Amino acid sequence: MPGLDDVYKIVSAAEGSNIEGKDLRYVLSVANDKSGFSFGVFQFDCSTNTEAQGILRDVLDRALVNNRISLSQKVTLYRQARLRNPLKTMSSGDFSLLKTLFSEKYARDLIDSETAKYGESLRSKILQIIRVGKDFWIKKAAVLGAGMPLLTEGTREHLHLFAYLMASYNRYPANREVFIKWLTGEKAITANGPAGGWQLEAPPTLSDMHTFLKSLRIWDGTQGKYEHLRSRLDPVLQTIIG
Repeated sequence: MPGLDDVYKIVSAAEGSNIEGKDLRYVLSVANDKSGFSFGVFQFDCSTNTEAQGILRDVLDRALVNNRISLSQKVTLYRQARLRNPLKTMSSGDFSLLKTLFSEKYARDLIDSETAKYGESLRSKILQIIRVGKDFWIKKAAVLGAGMPLLTEGTREHLHLFAYLMASYNRYPANREVFIKWLTGEKAITANGPAGGWQLEAPPTLSDMHTFLKSLRIWDGTQGKYEHLRSRLDPVLQTIIG
């Protein structure tokens, strides 16, 4: 069963938060003009993510208490940092100040703490999604063990499904219901899939998984490319498998 360290490796590869020896967890970045400031292993987005907004607020509160910033600066930084494409409107001075605040030990410790909480929660959600699929096929066809390796914990196929579902869920959590529909043989409509949707007639294979996930809008170049995801994620999974 994948542990929290495996979760970090998987998401770091998928999100590019720690690649080629560059630790970008505490570096504020903007993925594109539709995103806000992102940071951490999971690339929490300040424009949409409640965990990110909570960390941002706490970092600014600490800076205010320590007289690093004024109340008006806190209000301005919090408002601007939550915008999409914040660098379009934020002054270079404000951006430099925010980067400095996020590089301090308190901010790093806070990011690490929230990352661990979120990682455990995400890990449980993905395993539950897979279990729903496994339970469905056991009841439907009494398929066990080698009959559905993608859904059986401890197999290399299960690790791949876990990793790719996690990468896709982390990028867009609203996909959860689509994942469940696909895994349980219901029609699952995706942006770039068949007009009638995907519908499994047997437990999914690794090939089924890649075909299905590749059809999600988040991997068609709008938020990332599936080919890039695979080039980063597959080598990491090999190190986990051993």
